[in-house]
Amino acid sequence: MNEIKEENLRSSMFNRMHLTPKNEKIAHAYLDMENEENIALLSDIQQQDLTDVFPINGYAEYLKWLRKNKRVEELSRYVRFVVELGGSTAWCILTNDNNDATLSDAESMLIYLTGEHAEEQKMAVRAALCAWQLYKEKNVEDTKTLLLLCKENPELLLHALKYCHKVEKSRQHGRHHARMLLTAIYLYWTKAETAPQLTNQLLVDLIGDIPIIVSPAKAYLEREVQCLQNYVQTAGKDTPFPQNVLSICQERKGWMQVTFHAACTFLALRHSVQFELLFRLMLAHGSSFKTNIEALDTARAIVEDTVFHETMEQIEDMLPILDEDYIIWCLYGNPTAAGKKEKVFINCTHAECEAEIQRMAVKNPDSIRAAVKKADSEEYKKLTMLVQTVQPALYNEIHASYQEVFCAKLVSELQQYWQNEPCKEITKQYFLGKYNFDTFIAKLKQQDQQLSNFLSERKYERVNNLKTIGEYQFCRRVLIVALLKGSIGFFIHYPASEDRFAYSNDSLLYDKEQIAGIFQLFEKENISVCFQLIALGNVYESRPDKKEKFLFLTVYTAAAIEQMQKNKDQWEEGIAQALVQNMEGANCICCKILAQCESLDRFKEQMFEIIKNATEQVQKLLVDIFEKHQEWEADILALLKSKNLKERNFAIMVLEEWTNSAHLELVKETFTQEKNKKLAARLQDLICDLESAVTEENQLKLYCREEEKLAAKIYKGVRRRKVEWVKTIHFPTVHFQNIASENSTPESEKDILNEGLVASPEYLLAILVSYAHMDVLGISEEAKILTSPLVPQELAAYIHALYSGWIAAGAEAKTRWVLYAAAIHADAEMLSLMQKQLKDWAEHSRGAIAADAVRAIAFNGSAQALLLVDQIARKFKSNQVKNAAKEALNDAAIALGISREELDDRIIPNLGLNMQAERILDYGARTFTVRLTPQLTLEIYDNSNKQLKKLPSPGKQDDAEKAAWAQEELKQMKKQLKLVITAQKLRLDQILTTARFWKAQSWKELFVNNPVMRQFAVDLIWGLYENGQLKDTFRYMEDGSFNTVDEAEYTFPETGMIGLVHPLELSEELLQAWKEQLSDYEITQPIEQLDRPVYYVTEEEKGIEKITRFYGKTINGAAFVGKLLSVGWVRGEILDGGFFDNCYRSDSEFGAELTFSGCSVGYGNEEVIIDDLVFTKVVHGASYGEETCTPDKVSERYFSEIILQITRIVG
Repeated sequence: MNEIKEENLRSSMFNRMHLTPKNEKIAHAYLDMENEENIALLSDIQQQDLTDVFPINGYAEYLKWLRKNKRVEELSRYVRFVVELGGSTAWCILTNDNNDATLSDAESMLIYLTGEHAEEQKMAVRAALCAWQLYKEKNVEDTKTLLLLCKENPELLLHALKYCHKVEKSRQHGRHHARMLLTAIYLYWTKAETAPQLTNQLLVDLIGDIPIIVSPAKAYLEREVQCLQNYVQTAGKDTPFPQNVLSICQERKGWMQVTFHAACTFLALRHSVQFELLFRLMLAHGSSFKTNIEALDTARAIVEDTVFHETMEQIEDMLPILDEDYIIWCLYGNPTAAGKKEKVFINCTHAECEAEIQRMAVKNPDSIRAAVKKADSEEYKKLTMLVQTVQPALYNEIHASYQEVFCAKLVSELQQYWQNEPCKEITKQYFLGKYNFDTFIAKLKQQDQQLSNFLSERKYERVNNLKTIGEYQFCRRVLIVALLKGSIGFFIHYPASEDRFAYSNDSLLYDKEQIAGIFQLFEKENISVCFQLIALGNVYESRPDKKEKFLFLTVYTAAAIEQMQKNKDQWEEGIAQALVQNMEGANCICCKILAQCESLDRFKEQMFEIIKNATEQVQKLLVDIFEKHQEWEADILALLKSKNLKERNFAIMVLEEWTNSAHLELVKETFTQEKNKKLAARLQDLICDLESAVTEENQLKLYCREEEKLAAKIYKGVRRRKVEWVKTIHFPTVHFQNIASENSTPESEKDILNEGLVASPEYLLAILVSYAHMDVLGISEEAKILTSPLVPQELAAYIHALYSGWIAAGAEAKTRWVLYAAAIHADAEMLSLMQKQLKDWAEHSRGAIAADAVRAIAFNGSAQALLLVDQIARKFKSNQVKNAAKEALNDAAIALGISREELDDRIIPNLGLNMQAERILDYGARTFTVRLTPQLTLEIYDNSNKQLKKLPSPGKQDDAEKAAWAQEELKQMKKQLKLVITAQKLRLDQILTTARFWKAQSWKELFVNNPVMRQFAVDLIWGLYENGQLKDTFRYMEDGSFNTVDEAEYTFPETGMIGLVHPLELSEELLQAWKEQLSDYEITQPIEQLDRPVYYVTEEEKGIEKITRFYGKTINGAAFVGKLLSVGWVRGEILDGGFFDNCYRSDSEFGAELTFSGCSVGYGNEEVIIDDLVFTKVVHGASYGEETCTPDKVSERYFSEIILQITRIVG
């Protein structure tokens, strides 16, 4: 099979090269691997232009196949042959996809090119590829890479010229462009006027190319070409740009292809004034998009920053574009975005070309005034901030004169896609403060207008920036309208409060300060309670799923109840008004609030009114209210005869909750008249419940426990059906905890039930119904009440039987509530079983049920359970399960009102150890002490302080039950310690990557007060940080003190941020001093910290997005992906055929993506070939959370750590 594949690939490659008969004969002789290599054959090759045939798919498949199969000698011959054959045009064969070929693609083959002139040939091939990229506006960054590559030896470029293809059949195909680019780069690295012959040749080529810098559809007339060429050949440096030349260029705006020619002219600028004139000509073609002036983009991208800024200062006075357009371009100009037709904006006060802007502000203030008028709101803010530092008077003038213009601009941008003109105008007047809220709403109603969705994610930051310039009212009003439309996106990442501005990576939606900020918005804008409820209701309706709806309803209703306590009358009036609006979301909020109120007579009429149109969710919430108000019995019974289906259904729902046998005859009568089959079935069930209610009511009189009464209320009606299937499971007996004295004896049946010893099957089934009946699975408050009086060990055994029976029955997804019942009431053994089972599910295509299992385990809430979920979130192979674990931890953090990082700290167990890292285990007659050692192992000592290998078997004097408990506790301590050590080593290693910092007191609570983490703290070097910068270093000692690198006492700060020191932050002297101290104390660090390898961005890697230092390395796919996942990476998107070709990671500020040749989902044993590494950074407020960036844009620590992780895996 391989032989056939090889022959097909080889034939395909040769067929597409269209070799001449002579070259074909040479190829077969030279490439025959049975013969010794005969280099002399290559001297007879007839050069061919390999760009003649230009297929969509490249030719490199066969060459890649040779590389994959490690046939290096054969591959080297092929590469040499192709380069000798095609010279600079060989790149078309050496790269896999001509349309998107990159320099790194070519380099992966050029490494096999050897010989006396190999370096010259490589340079010619690189230049041809880069020239084609520039000409096709594909990739500017590679040209910068090539430019830097030539810095040390420019003379090599002259030798490379002879390998540029000499057969120039058509200038338009750009076959001479490799020579032109090599010449331009050579001139860039040489002094002015030192290469007149090359300068003249390049000028001839560039001037000759003027006809082809525009699309053929807008081709120049012959007289226009002569006019443009005449300007370049005759004008002087100070000659104003001719109007007739400008007109010719402007007519072709949007039809130009000037990237290649702009690059060449800018690189050679210092050698002739004609290059400057040519560059101006390229600029004169303008742009169809204000942030993309092609000639400037290209120049900015290919040269170093200092060179660009120096050059622009010399030529900007003579630019043939408007000064204000140049200024606005300077706000962007990101080199990695050159050539992209999209807006890339730096979200801070820094601009890529701020020096140019500030220079223009000083020498030409009118250009700034003009730019302000043309700028959008975001550009306006950036411009004014930059001007403020150099021209305060101009800033004050602009701020005073243009503030209203700015607000109008922003309104226009916010309403950019609104089609409804009346609504647009009304909302505009509200934003600008011309209408108050009541007038705004009245105008909308008057014209029967509906609000449009307008606050897209790209605009969040613009709205947030209003706070920074004092436009608080404008900001509030925009946010009020967003809430009225149910748009909550802004509040997820940006604070509602006027004195907070910072973007948050974590969701703020359920943050206490955020919730308070939203209600402050309402208050400051005088929004009535009715419209507050409508706004919150609209947000509730916009939540994407049941879980999100449930969470929002729970959290924001609790906040609304707090607000209601401050002004009860106003809120009651507002609720009454909101109910009659008959809006589902508002009704849900209102009903949830009213369920917490005692006296509801005021709202009775409104609640009965909304029943007829209520959704299922609203009806359920109403039932929660009516259940407590049996005084409304007559009104409910009347609904049984209503013609409205929803009203009859609601009456049945309420009667199901009441289960009053007095209603039996009426329900029977209603059943005989009900025509709706679904309602008839429910009435039939209700009749059964009511017929047995007499017996149950008698039984209730014997119940002394409130829990039993609750169980009887839960386990009835249609709810029973949801757990019928469990009756086939053999359950163990569960007892109530005996709260009576041991010597007491029951005197009556009532006493027997109270002492009670056994929980009835119905009671236990009521616990299961509490979970099976939940709309959103999670913690059941009813189940919590019912399980509280039961014997814990027996309850655990009961739940274990339930879980085992469910697994044996096939673990159906529709009964997945079992997972939550099992996990929430689980003991350590159950958690271990669930962990093993979810791995099995994930491996057998049951990822959804495995993800549910993880969420369920998180609801257990114990440190052991949360630690297990945390481990899954960091290391599990399945993305679905891994993401579910992260989501579960986020939910847990929200429930506790803390950040994820704070939750990570809290879930670390202390194993029951005291501050001396000891725990006493009791056998009754004697005790044993378990101690945690500095080596993170457990040692056991008896009362005489003698060390034991293990806990002894209990003796006659010992309490057998206590001894068994002690042994089980020690077993669990060892398990937990192993889990903690593994998890915390991984976590601390991650912290070195992401630079986590703690407040001083929080650090103490975690690393001093927790005896397990204290052992980690002693062996590591810590730092005091300010604004992310290391200010001082220290070490925590075993005796509880702190010391410096000189072993002097260190005073631990009361304030400040503490972090784990990275070696690249330390000078060589300080690093060695700390190493020496740890060596003196014979300390082995738990993670590699001071001896950690450090990596830096190379000069060649600066300014380019793709890192190729791992390119071409091969590694087993299973091992490669598995190791990446173990250190926090995530598998990329699954492509057709079950393959994926990348892994990525996203951290708080930065991310990375590593691409490779492809690997099957099953992590087969095939080898993969590493391609490129790309870094990303978080863009706050952008539509997409991350954008690619050059490695010098990420932190040094993050770059070093990512390179280290990959190096450890692939070498």
